[in-house]
Amino acid sequence: RKVARAFKMRGLSIQTSALNGMMNVLRREENPMERDEKMYAILDEIKERMMMNRVSTGSGQLVVTEQLLADVVAELTRNGMDVAEEAVQLLGAFEMPRLAFDSMRKQFSLAAEAMEDGGKRSLFGSATNKVDMYAQRFALIQQRIMRQDLFRPKLVTADGRYSNNTSDTAVNAGSNNKTHVITPIESLLGRTGIKVLLGMIVQVEEGRYYLEDHTGQVPMDLTQTEILTDCFLNENCIVLVEGEINDAGVLTVHRMGNPIIESRLDSLDAIGLQNSDIFSSISSLSELEKLREQEIEHGQDGMFVILSDVHLDNPAVMRNLDTLFEGFEGMQPLPLFVFMGNFVSRSLSALGAATSSGAKMMVGLFDELANLISKYPAIAKEGRFVFIPGPNDAGLTGIMPRPPLPNYFTASLRSK
Repeated sequence: RKVARAFKMRGLSIQTSALNGMMNVLRREENPMERDEKMYAILDEIKERMMMNRVSTGSGQLVVTEQLLADVVAELTRNGMDVAEEAVQLLGAFEMPRLAFDSMRKQFSLAAEAMEDGGKRSLFGSATNKVDMYAQRFALIQQRIMRQDLFRPKLVTADGRYSNNTSDTAVNAGSNNKTHVITPIESLLGRTGIKVLLGMIVQVEEGRYYLEDHTGQVPMDLTQTEILTDCFLNENCIVLVEGEINDAGVLTVHRMGNPIIESRLDSLDAIGLQNSDIFSSISSLSELEKLREQEIEHGQDGMFVILSDVHLDNPAVMRNLDTLFEGFEGMQPLPLFVFMGNFVSRSLSALGAATSSGAKMMVGLFDELANLISKYPAIAKEGRFVFIPGPNDAGLTGIMPRPPLPNYFTASLRSK
């Protein structure tokens, strides 16, 4: 009754099977005080998880199931080693959450997947997906620019002075203590003088470039342009532009450069999800906090070994991998090995990979790699490997993102 009442006081309902499981967990503690501490710790974790799920799914029911209770108890009994082993989370392109910027509310949110085809992502996007991609890219950069001191309006005090909520450098950078204003392209018509614009470089006509934003597009004259940043400026690139419109309706660009960058911490603060896992790979905030503690303790010792064009059919490559593994065998902690394709030196069509003999050849190459790794017990037991297929590897060619390697190629690696 005490346990059921504790759930009810937190606004939770509990299934009978879950209640019996809770009682079994609490009976393991002989000390009544420790038993109560464990019960309240489990309750708090369950309530946190269910509230997060309620926000993300909109569900109004708060019913504790046996599976949820088992997950929470398993998490609370994990030690630091368990957390460290699961610190690396691999997410495919189809599982990556997408951030969307709401220009009306001026805030970020995790984009909800379209409900067509059961809410699953597809390799075959529609025309609206392409438009939305460019619109979201522009909105993400525009909101970042508007947070910079050079483009953020200054507050004026009652005595006519500018408030000191921004740095003197940023204030003095504008003429007469005024910030720069980004002018929409549709507002250029009939307005003279030098303007600052944010837009994407597009080629509407052959050999003629335009600047485009969400309000319109205007042709550009780049003959007198000064490039402000050391960068590549190409088609579909979003740039900051300073120039003026002439009588012919052409934007004479005086200066052009990349949008202002900001630090990762500033971006997280602006997104407002710094205390959340935007990748949806961590089950709760307490789990995220444990990973942060592990990162502080062991993060400086972490290492990634990234190799590209690992041709498993080349004996020289296999000898070099042998030398590599020998050097890392006694290292703690072991690095994360990232092997990128192509994993064969010739195209799959030349190898006949579409046939059964070609598939057997690929399986044999990965078997040889598995045998090589098995020579080093520490790497075989604790090492972690990521295999990223190349354009000529097995699978759907010519399509990005690439799907993973077929499981039957890496079966021996996973079994050993």
